[in-house]
Amino acid sequence: MQLKNKAILGVKWTTLSTIVITVFQIIQLYVLAKLLTPKDFGLMAIVIIITIFIRNFSDLGVSAALIHYQDTDSEQMSTLFWLNIIVGFFLFSLVLISSPLISEIYSEPILKNLLIILSFSFIISPFGSLFHTVFQKELQFGVIAKIEIIGAVIGVSCVIILAYWGYGVWSIVYGQLVGFSIRALLFLIIGIKYYEISFYFNIKKVKKYLDFGFFQVGEKAINFLSERADQFLIGYLLGSQSLGYYNFAFNIVNQPVTLINPIFTKVAFPVFSKVQNQKDLLKNYFLKVLKILLLINAPIFLGLVVIAPGFIQFIFGEKWSESIILIQILSFLSIFRAIGNPSGIIVLSKGRADISFYWNIALLVLTIPTVFFTAKMYGIIGVGIGLLALQLFLFLPNYFILVAPFIGKFFRDFNLTIIKSVSYAIAMAVIVYFVPNLFLNPSLFLIFIQISLGIILYFLLLFIFQREYIFEIKKYLFP
Repeated sequence: MQLKNKAILGVKWTTLSTIVITVFQIIQLYVLAKLLTPKDFGLMAIVIIITIFIRNFSDLGVSAALIHYQDTDSEQMSTLFWLNIIVGFFLFSLVLISSPLISEIYSEPILKNLLIILSFSFIISPFGSLFHTVFQKELQFGVIAKIEIIGAVIGVSCVIILAYWGYGVWSIVYGQLVGFSIRALLFLIIGIKYYEISFYFNIKKVKKYLDFGFFQVGEKAINFLSERADQFLIGYLLGSQSLGYYNFAFNIVNQPVTLINPIFTKVAFPVFSKVQNQKDLLKNYFLKVLKILLLINAPIFLGLVVIAPGFIQFIFGEKWSESIILIQILSFLSIFRAIGNPSGIIVLSKGRADISFYWNIALLVLTIPTVFFTAKMYGIIGVGIGLLALQLFLFLPNYFILVAPFIGKFFRDFNLTIIKSVSYAIAMAVIVYFVPNLFLNPSLFLIFIQISLGIILYFLLLFIFQREYIFEIKKYLFP
């Protein structure tokens, strides 16, 4: 199958799995928002942030290296498999040792046991993680999609059932652990049929992977810290209650990000890697991915800005009203982050994980004081505004450092792609904000009218001004 056809099929499978998983996550968020308190959300946010941060070290960054290098043999595969498992046991031990200290730092005794139970995922996940990466490298997204859907459905179902039974914050921990276990088991059972794993282990055989992975794992960890420094510091400075409101807003905004961006970025990385030496083709793919992300992200986030007050009040209840302004601020922030997403893929596809590493160090250095001072002076609202200002400041450096050196200078095309892609969403959002509010009082019916009007207007604008783009998307998704 040609690379283009594999990429199209990969997008379709990734779309399906992402939609199914996101729908279940939205259902989970709705149920938990009804049954749990803001403090429960804050506690779980701390646990998940810490475990995800530690998980960034679980494969020593070799997943990206495995996709980048096209000549992996069976001995290297076996070595990487056992290396993942060794690292998993090490990380589990690290959590056991550090959990009392973390609990003391946040002044929440329950954190210790929550962290220990969820950290069993570090032992379980490595048994399937290598096969997940290989399937991604070979663009076998059908296999990945089916496994991830099964794991998500079972895991979320466990969370919801346990939450209804009164397990509170523990329902999330147990549900996630079940999801990790199902995915790891299925990847292991299916993957071992296609890729032979022996008891061979020779660390020298995978030196180039570790050299590449050193920067990649550092880049991922630091990138995660810079993206979640707000939640780390809010929990420490303002307490789990404030973090609960902030984390709720983050989860609302993150649902579209989780739904949309992986559909294209998961497929884009292996595709970009296969054409890494064809600069013109790489630039064309980059602009296409950027345009797709913005044409889908911008209307969703600008629409969320418009409907957030009524949506939160009538769907989730008054107890979450303090999160409304945060949702609006983080929605604007997410649009700018969508602009930066393809840049990181370009850097990795060119084998320059070191550039991403140093970029994210600089980002972390800027993010921590921004969050610290805005949280101290203006609370959680100030944190959101500060991060948005920082993202605006980084717009030009992102292009000139992460994009232009690798695929050439095309600043005019870069900006035109952004402006054209976002302008339709801006027009839609303005109309949706003013028209219904002239005639209707706040209600669920108004929210329905706004969403329906926004969808119709946006597709009408695209049909008038971007008709060829609609047919191009149809060709890619339904060839």
